[in-house]
Amino acid sequence: MDKYPLYLGGNEKGSLTVTREGLMTCFFAQCERQNGIVRLYIFGDGKKAYLGTMQPDDKGLYLRKRLSRAELSSFPQKIAYAADAPT
Repeated sequence: MDKYPLYLGGNEKGSLTVTREGLMTCFFAQCERQNGIVRLYIFGDGKKAYLGTMQPDDKGLYLRKRLSRAELSSFPQKIAYAADAPT
């Protein structure tokens, strides 16, 4: 399990956890509630990749995504952070 900071508006607001489940790579992001829609990207290796739109729950916002190796081919090999925009 790897854990990375999650930035919204340039400030650290939560975390991204990445785990392996068999052949799938699982992403779980969680942060405090924000106004408006939050689209989350992964940054690293000078690249960015769209992960998804965060959803509300009773603790704030979250995103849960499972991706195959083929789906991860356009993602950075080494993740630096997750954010709504480059920081």
